[in-house]
This record gives sequence, structure tokens and C-alpha cells, in this order.
Amino acid sequence: MSWQSYVDDRLVEGSGFFKATILSLADGGNWASTPGFTVSATEFAVIKEGFENPGTLFVNGLHINGIKFLVNKVEDGSFILAKYKAPSEENPINNPNPDNLETVMCMKSNLAIVVGAIDGTGTAGVARNGLETFVQQLKESNF
Repeated sequence: MSWQSYVDDRLVEGSGFFKATILSLADGGNWASTPGFTVSATEFAVIKEGFENPGTLFVNGLHINGIKFLVNKVEDGSFILAKYKAPSEENPINNPNPDNLETVMCMKSNLAIVVGAIDGTGTAGVARNGLETFVQQLKESNF
């Protein structure tokens, strides 16, 4: 099975992410991702630093795919970020409901960082459980 299959089948179809990527922990190289979902070298460096020093994430937030997110939760080996979508006719700025929220989850295995994004139509609990299971399987396979 290719890394792209894991993104498509396990993270997007199986866990409810609408965007996902698997990055090399060593250098941020992209193993696989959904089309158009990229993490720049600078963004990767901040993500990697966030696993080593999570306090910096609370102060500065984090950019992923060029979009700034604020940190909601940091745990050992993972963090959850969120932002409200840009205002539009469908999502006015004064509409703080879950449909107007985009959430990003980052988890680290032995050799990879996995990043997944859900929008207001996704279920955070299902996505998180799927991501945790996937990352645990990577760890057990020495990835």
C-alpha cells in the first residue's frame, strides 16, 4: 500500500478529514497529501518545534497551508488547532457556530508527522480517534 493510499483511504475516507498530509519527521519531506494541501519548510519547522516546545504554539499560533491557526489543545505527541473560516455570505463573521470552524490535528510517530484538517461538517472525535489509531499503527510498525 502506498503512502497516498493511507491519506486517501485511512485519513480522508476512514476518519473524516477533508485534507491530510504525512510528512517526514527528519526533514519535512512530503510522503503523501491531499491535492493542494501543503506544508512549507517554515511551517514544518514550527510544527516540529511545537512538539519539542509546545509553549511557543500558544504564543504564536501556527500556519498550515498558508493559513494561521490558534492552538486549542496540546498533549504528549499531538496538538489541535482551530480557526474560523473567512467571512462570506454563507458564513458571516458574527456566526460563531461549528459549521464556521476549521480544525487541524497534528500527531507525531517515530518517523512522521501526520496533519489532518476537518471543517464544520466533520466530526472531531471520529477524526481524532482515526488519527490516533493511524499514528499508533505507524509507531508499532517502526514508522
